[in-house]
Amino acid sequence: MDDHRDSQSKLAHEHFIIPALLALSTALAFAFLFPYLGKVPGLNGDEAWLGLTVSDILTGHHPLCGLRFYTGPLHYYFLAPFLQGFGRTVGVLRVFTAITSVISVGVYFLVLRRLFGAMSAALAVLLLVSSPWFVMYGRTAWAFLALAPVLSLTSLYFFLHALDGRGRARWRWMVLAVVTLALGVWNHLLLLTLPAVLLVFTLFFLRERQTRVITALYALAGGALGIIPHLWCGSIDSGSEWASFLYTSSVGFFSRVMEWPWLFLRIIQGDVLFLRFTGEVVSPGSIVNVLFFILAISYAFVRAWREGARKTAVYQPLLIGFISVFFVTLSVSPGNSERYFLLPLYFVPLILSLFFLGIMRRLRWQRSLWIIVGILVAFNSMRIVRNYFMAYLASGGKSAQFYVGSMPETTYHVVRSQKLYSVLIDVGAKRIVTNFLIGMPLKFYDIEGKRFDAVDVRDGFPRGLVERLSPGTYAVTYPDQVHRDAVSAHPELELIFEEEDFLIYKAREF
Repeated sequence: MDDHRDSQSKLAHEHFIIPALLALSTALAFAFLFPYLGKVPGLNGDEAWLGLTVSDILTGHHPLCGLRFYTGPLHYYFLAPFLQGFGRTVGVLRVFTAITSVISVGVYFLVLRRLFGAMSAALAVLLLVSSPWFVMYGRTAWAFLALAPVLSLTSLYFFLHALDGRGRARWRWMVLAVVTLALGVWNHLLLLTLPAVLLVFTLFFLRERQTRVITALYALAGGALGIIPHLWCGSIDSGSEWASFLYTSSVGFFSRVMEWPWLFLRIIQGDVLFLRFTGEVVSPGSIVNVLFFILAISYAFVRAWREGARKTAVYQPLLIGFISVFFVTLSVSPGNSERYFLLPLYFVPLILSLFFLGIMRRLRWQRSLWIIVGILVAFNSMRIVRNYFMAYLASGGKSAQFYVGSMPETTYHVVRSQKLYSVLIDVGAKRIVTNFLIGMPLKFYDIEGKRFDAVDVRDGFPRGLVERLSPGTYAVTYPDQVHRDAVSAHPELELIFEEEDFLIYKAREF
């Protein structure tokens, strides 16, 4: 790839443009990732569960498995000092993700600079931090979103140093690369995508024997070390979770093959994410992002075709990496959730960057194309501000149902849990029965307030409720007709408060 890096010297004022791009990227990253962390978006049940688990760690519990067997506890222990030192609040719960997202931007630049040159890396970073998906994922307290980017990129950075090193230095870098890869796989099994793709490169693309051996060793060692804890956690329940995971992945495989390319474009466009995190799309987006990506990926295929079998090929390994990551992720993903697209999405800014810079070098439209890039960054930044921050701050989040492919989904926050918490305190609730997505945020808010005696979380509540609730117990459900009908089977429950996205019932003597 050396010829690609050298060719970038044709761009005018490169010594000024690269620092300017990096400075702007840093400013945007901090401006988008840290403000209103405790308010935007609403607290999700999984985030609240994470906060409760970390609180248990601070009181002496030491879990070795995650919420599911394919997730690890690494995020809990990284987050514990933050909650210990700064309090058990939503903002503190999320700040670790924001910090790791900023770090991942820096490592992203270092990795791309090594492979594609400083100009391509700097422009890719700017396109990354102005992407709607990066901002919304970078503010959410989910283990995969918090640690997968920084661990995978850091591992690749160490691995590239191992390839460049000699003697003991090479093996020191190799140990660091294997350890960080293993930590990433332990954090979430979906990161097995990385060693799987590296093995694809080893078998079908890499030519030098020594490079092939080192790459295979890195992939196998990191993947094997990382998967051992998952095998142990999965064995605790006699393998039933493994069986369920494999069944879910295999059954939905063909539907994902048909749906994921279109879903990938929808996530790049951004509206599905605005709907997920705020419940509405104030300013529906155009096809600008999708159009540029289609042009960029087409340009990459043309360049790859023209590269032939050159040792210095750039676009062939890039496309093989992108397609492999996309297909492997598709194959092992347990569903259509947008967060499972995270690793393939990191290729998008790079592909766009190479497209813009390639056109600049060939057509000498440097000034015009820099203006187009600036408009694209400003356009996406404006959409993030209006459709994400302003929309949520104005409404407090809206409950909405939509489809991600063939899978029905609801908004990320489900209900205005902070308002619900205040209402329950106002009505004097002490004992509450509800479902996971509503109950977990209530339990998290009450860690320090201690206003409730008990929050009983039941799967699918109120469906499946057989016994009568004791007098004085409060039940919280969604306002749709299905849940209203389920509650109607319990005459002891009296509706006392109705809101757009939740209902509160009180059990009376009957």
